[in-house]
Amino acid sequence: MDVFVNCPFDEHYSPIADAIVYAIIDSGFTPRSALERSDASEVRIGKIYELISQSQYAIHDLSRNTSNDQEVRSRFNMPLELGIFLGAKNFGGETHKDKRCLIFDKHPHNYQSYISDISGQDIYAHDNDVRAAVRAVRDWLSMLPEAGTLPSASVMYERYLRFRNELALLCYDRLQRINELTFSEYATHATEFCKDKQDILTSGLPQSWGETLKDPHLPMIRAALESLKYASDSYLILRKAGIGSTYIQAIKTAKDCYHVEVQEGDRDRSSKLISSDLRTVFELFCKFREWDLSYRHNSAWETNDWYRVGG
Repeated sequence: MDVFVNCPFDEHYSPIADAIVYAIIDSGFTPRSALERSDASEVRIGKIYELISQSQYAIHDLSRNTSNDQEVRSRFNMPLELGIFLGAKNFGGETHKDKRCLIFDKHPHNYQSYISDISGQDIYAHDNDVRAAVRAVRDWLSMLPEAGTLPSASVMYERYLRFRNELALLCYDRLQRINELTFSEYATHATEFCKDKQDILTSGLPQSWGETLKDPHLPMIRAALESLKYASDSYLILRKAGIGSTYIQAIKTAKDCYHVEVQEGDRDRSSKLISSDLRTVFELFCKFREWDLSYRHNSAWETNDWYRVGG
């Protein structure tokens, strides 16, 4: 289940690298990288040999084959490590013959100008687009024999955006910065987030105290909202899966009067509104369930100081 990640880790590439690592974890696999440990006594190429030997699968991104500085020669680390991986597959005997890899480039057929020997292999282009990278990694991993049933690419991308949002809040609470997390710290946070993949609807209603429903459908949410009573212990909470406390809840405080609160991962930060329109409240729950951030646009919210999704 190990996937060797051979890609740049510079500041400009980090959005793609972070998305690739997340998609690997959310698909149930383990990302491996030379960055996962630091030991000055190790020779770097020896560490690469070891990781490739241990990893049945790999993702190689060749999109940084040239430097941003036109006076600097092309960077060959990624093509070199791809060559080592292909060599292990072809000459490593029974242990390595079933190795598989995904090869990325920035644009289709771009690789032909600098590494044409791999022509004939399937090369995927992400065009420096995070959504495209998540989709390509998810779809490729879904075809491997160890893969279970994976969320659709659009669902995984939505989960990634929420992870980035909650990660920003988590780092804020711990006096950390996302761009300063080590590879292992980032992978640990992503693994924790991905443990729980289901949204939970919890109702405190006279006929169903504390009842919970996993991944509730919209008719279930509508029926639960219609069942709310004017009582202090009558409530409805929809929690998103994740590492933090991200939820929307509604309480009926009087006839045709609903108090709605949204919390986006930070226990000390929430937004509230009051509405007399059940349809409006249901619409907020629907958008929150789909993580459609336009729910923030309602002018009745007490605050418009929302966190930027993606950290």
